[in-house]
Amino acid sequence: MADPVTMAIIAGVGQVFQGFQQASAQEDAAKAAMRQAEYNAQIQRQQAAQILSNQRLQEQQKRKAFKARTSSQLAQIGKAGIELSGAPLSLVGRTIAEQELELLNDKYNADIQAYNARAGAQVSLMEGSTIAEEKYNQAQSSRMGGLTGAGGTILGGYQSAQAGAPPKETIYWNS
Repeated sequence: MADPVTMAIIAGVGQVFQGFQQASAQEDAAKAAMRQAEYNAQIQRQQAAQILSNQRLQEQQKRKAFKARTSSQLAQIGKAGIELSGAPLSLVGRTIAEQELELLNDKYNADIQAYNARAGAQVSLMEGSTIAEEKYNQAQSSRMGGLTGAGGTILGGYQSAQAGAPPKETIYWNS
């Protein structure tokens, strides 16, 4: 039969190894969570940039269409022989003001959407950081669990060996 202390040491080493293996897996999960969060954040930042780019393109297209519509209005007023003052001038001015208001509203909406996408990127990074921190804490717990489990196993083996050992002789000096 093997010595209980030796068996306890072997079992303790196994517990340490298992604790460190679990810790390694949890650290890998933490790194994966951060990579995923960074990926998600990058996509959301790209979406924000795309939203603003689309808004600028749409603004250019609308400005061209608005300019054509305003020019058409002015041409029809001129063709009808109406002097550009009073009500006709007010109509053209109101049309231009409504067009500018529509463009400002579109820009505002795009800015809000872009802001939300950038905020979503920040949230993704914070969530990833929280998950990673949790996994790193679990890794530390696994390491400590392996070490304390090993210590308990070895101590138990030592105590078991002591319980089955014959009593020690007391040696007195000067006897």
